[in-house]
Amino acid sequence: MNFNKKPKIYIGNTNIASQINDFKSGFEELGYRTMTGYTSSSDIIDDSPLDYCLREYYNTNAISSFLYQKTRPKSFRKYFTPKTNGYDYIFKKAIKECDIFLFMWSTFKKDLSDLKLLKKLKKKIIFFFVGSDIVWRQGQELDFKSKGLEPPEFGNNKAKLVDNLYERMRFVRIAEKYSDLIITAPALAQLLRKPFQRGRHIIPLNKIRFNPNQKLIPDVIFSPSCRKYKGHDYVINIINEIKSSKSPKFNFILVEGLDYQSALKQYSDADILIGELFYPGGGKQQREALASGTVVLTNFDKRYPNGLPTDTPFIHVDRHNLKKELIKIIEDFSLRQSIAANGRSFIENYNSPVNVCNHILEALKNKDNMGDLIKPTFYNEIYASFPEYRLTFDFWDQLENY
Repeated sequence: MNFNKKPKIYIGNTNIASQINDFKSGFEELGYRTMTGYTSSSDIIDDSPLDYCLREYYNTNAISSFLYQKTRPKSFRKYFTPKTNGYDYIFKKAIKECDIFLFMWSTFKKDLSDLKLLKKLKKKIIFFFVGSDIVWRQGQELDFKSKGLEPPEFGNNKAKLVDNLYERMRFVRIAEKYSDLIITAPALAQLLRKPFQRGRHIIPLNKIRFNPNQKLIPDVIFSPSCRKYKGHDYVINIINEIKSSKSPKFNFILVEGLDYQSALKQYSDADILIGELFYPGGGKQQREALASGTVVLTNFDKRYPNGLPTDTPFIHVDRHNLKKELIKIIEDFSLRQSIAANGRSFIENYNSPVNVCNHILEALKNKDNMGDLIKPTFYNEIYASFPEYRLTFDFWDQLENY
């Protein structure tokens, strides 16, 4: 593929945290044309427009449209319907126009059969795994415990999430077989065998107001997307314990259910954000807060090799040390000022749309250069530790003819 001609890129289909919007802006800023599709408008937290909703229907043929309108009785109209569902229409259109396909969570076909066709047509395929699409909870728990870490808590969903090995193996192995580049986070990659690029969250800096001015009595914000996964009960109990001691003084703000722009404003106005208690590395929210000039407390446990720069300006917390670290940073005004002032420059260097998209393109151009990719190793541990699932492992590991 000739990258000098800047091939058109399709980006879709499940818009987790508006990352399709972010990739669109990054690739277009680099001079690439894009086509975007998403599964439904409910996935969108950013209101910037995307091209197509896959769940809508689109006019495809003027002649069929004319016959459809003129046909009587109306019951015969079904033979001349001028519309087709978005999945088929956009897939065919993307095949004609695009040379690179970046999929997030889902493709056009539930059975992933479109990947085989795209590979046959010599298209480049990038697959971005984002979380529950590939995680098998039993394997993840084994991984965390082997490194001395507490695994994430999943509440009432745990039983359902544990019983999905067949679907997870199917999804992962087919995507691995046909993809030119896999992107994900190490804490999600227990089932992977193919080397992958450490995913970077794109942070739209032009939409985030930078306010590094810290208040003497700080505003501490906590905005869990899911209470159980983010450790809501632990955070609230610790906040109440510190409040009851009446020292140090701070204001606590629990933020839930806000639209995206209002949430960004909250980050800019706050002084300290409490992020993840379980997953090491932090997510998009924590990086948006850094770009806002907010001090971020989140899990950044160095016992888990997360593939991120060691100078990432997070303060590591988990459910055991949150109280101590929160009191310490509330009381240390000068440290808060220093972190707040330098957080945005880190995001500019590592998480800007242009830098992230260029990082992906460089890996795609030089896929034989393994230096930037992470080679997963934990799957062998899972295979050895769960003999009761050996038939499922072997079936998908020996995949050849899909």
